[in-house]
Amino acid sequence: IGLFLMCGTISYAEDDPMERIIIKESQDQERTRSVCPVEAWHQGTSVYVSFYSGPVVATVSITNIQNGEVITNVYQSPQTVSIPVYGGNGVYKIEIYYDSKVFIGDFELK
Repeated sequence: IGLFLMCGTISYAEDDPMERIIIKESQDQERTRSVCPVEAWHQGTSVYVSFYSGPVVATVSITNIQNGEVITNVYQSPQTVSIPVYGGNGVYKIEIYYDSKVFIGDFELK
């Protein structure tokens, strides 16, 4: 039985608040899934992704929208991964690929 968490945006009162990244399934651009098999959030200059359906292989790409710089990592049997983002402040796009699924989201580092 997989654990699924709600998608949404939440901030916590800390020195470096954690902010959830709203994830959408790429084939369903208009509607955010109410229950997602992945969850993503960022805190400081790190992005975290949790996988609740246990993919064998997953690829995570993060693109800096302003300069086009891309970070791509491939993970074997991931549960939760951490990806450092050194592109500075700005708007980013995250793409998460596994099995035949693709999930996307946008977030901003301030």
